[in-house]
Amino acid sequence: MIGGSFVGVELNNVTNGATVTGNNIGVDAGGTAGIPNNYGMTVFRGDSHNISGNVISGNTGTGLQLDTTTNTTVANNYVGTKAGGMVAMSNQVGIQGYCGTNLRVQFNTVSGNTNRA
Repeated sequence: MIGGSFVGVELNNVTNGATVTGNNIGVDAGGTAGIPNNYGMTVFRGDSHNISGNVISGNTGTGLQLDTTTNTTVANNYVGTKAGGMVAMSNQVGIQGYCGTNLRVQFNTVSGNTNRA
């Protein structure tokens, strides 16, 4: 469980190959109650990161922000929902990307966010 911070998880200038999997970011350990961050997760620079199997919800700003990263995979996450993907627990923005190359965003449940996916 990662909550109550400005940024829940931050990969800032991490060189290569970080894996973030199986976390509840912005929600409690059961994935059902909000413990918001401003940003759920930010990825800035680096190569070949893997972000999978997380619940990224309930954050007051962006759930997941990707900026200037390459060959990064975002898969099988719940973004803007409670664990299980059936009930909304919104971020302001679900997933947002800037200046990325070869980003693979696939098989995520992105729903319930207040502004856009």
